[in-house]
Amino acid sequence: MYGIRKLLAGAALTGIIFWGTGDIACAAETAPVIGFVQAQQGVMWQNADGSFLQDDWLEVCGLLYHLDENGYIQTGQVMIDGISYDLSPEGIVQILKPSQDDGTMEAVAISDPALFVRVNGIIKAVTTADMTDLEKLRACYQYVRDASKYKRDTATPAGDWTGTYAMEILTTGRGNCYRYASGVAYLAKGLGFEARVATGTVRSLKGGQTPHGWAEICLDGSWYVFDAVMEGSRHVDMFGRTYENYRYAPLMKEAEWEVRF
Repeated sequence: MYGIRKLLAGAALTGIIFWGTGDIACAAETAPVIGFVQAQQGVMWQNADGSFLQDDWLEVCGLLYHLDENGYIQTGQVMIDGISYDLSPEGIVQILKPSQDDGTMEAVAISDPALFVRVNGIIKAVTTADMTDLEKLRACYQYVRDASKYKRDTATPAGDWTGTYAMEILTTGRGNCYRYASGVAYLAKGLGFEARVATGTVRSLKGGQTPHGWAEICLDGSWYVFDAVMEGSRHVDMFGRTYENYRYAPLMKEAEWEVRF
């Protein structure tokens, strides 16, 4: 664990905790009791109050770690909440999933650790172990619906925007339909569902069609519409709708956008 050993040495000698692998990635002046601590059985993360982080994800300057139920940083191939990961000591995390071609396991790197940690923090807060996968999905959907307030923004999304929009609404609690959709889709992704964001138009109460964004989530091989912003504003169930039974049809999809960490 070269990167963590370097951090420990920096903390002990200078009182400044250093993060990174190879060259120092970033540094933060803080009390040396906050950060990675070398324990007898491995490396742990100590909080400001002296407690140790347990059974949770930790993002540090773009590097991602998972601590087990005893508070030790995990490495290698592990199963966490039903999802397989490959965890490196350098803070690089890959999701392992079967290839669609031959069923062999392929590794997909997590490129946005901060969003990944935020999503998993919300999932941990609003779900319980005894819930079914669908119940967990509904709890996360309702979180976005109830914890967010609509903020009008008429700009048309462009580029690789879904992760940025999801992080905005999941941290500020404010956003337009594209941000609501992104938040729902990323929470679904964090639960292990296939998910994406769709954009197009929806029937306007004033007549005609108006630009709109919504989440699409795959359940048992079929894609369904999840529209938290519309449910929140019009108080109509929009959880797992088809395009045919969507209340404000026609819902006309023009593009779909990838959701990835």
